[in-house]
Amino acid sequence: PIKNMDNSYIDGEGQPEKDVPGNLLVNAIKAGVEAASNSGSLFKSLWENLKGGVKMTFILTPTIASVALLAFILVKMTPVFDILGYILVPLTYLLSLVGLPEPVMVAKACTMVLAEMFVPNIVVAALPVAAKYVVAVVSVSAILFFGGSIPCVLAADTKLKVWEIVVIWFERVVLSILIAGIVAVIVF
Repeated sequence: PIKNMDNSYIDGEGQPEKDVPGNLLVNAIKAGVEAASNSGSLFKSLWENLKGGVKMTFILTPTIASVALLAFILVKMTPVFDILGYILVPLTYLLSLVGLPEPVMVAKACTMVLAEMFVPNIVVAALPVAAKYVVAVVSVSAILFFGGSIPCVLAADTKLKVWEIVVIWFERVVLSILIAGIVAVIVF
């Protein structure tokens, strides 16, 4: 979804990097020394970063907590992720032909990653090691989940829409299941 997006700066201006001829390492050291000499004091920089971090925490924590709570409710009290898991079942069944155990539970757990990164660990606790491995890899490599990173992306000044983020998530999950599934079958 992002391949056709405009690759310009959000504000339309920006400061694009210039091509600098010569030795890359020497130019990098010069640029680093120049940036360090133009920076403010260490304590001022630390204070500004601390203030920004605390402000961001107070802005994002309620959003993330409410979305994570909703995700837990959906996982525990509705069949939403059971139904969504059927989208990935053909892929996990394909891997089960070469030895991946519990393809339906792996598919269900991998769709739970969209809600919250750590929820699938609860579901796969009793599964064989190969299934746990695949779900753990997908949980980490999917990166995008409504309990954390997606609200942060949407709060930033990006032009991404929710459906585009979900498509990117789906692509990452499919690739992660394929790669982790193959590794799991070989190693375990």
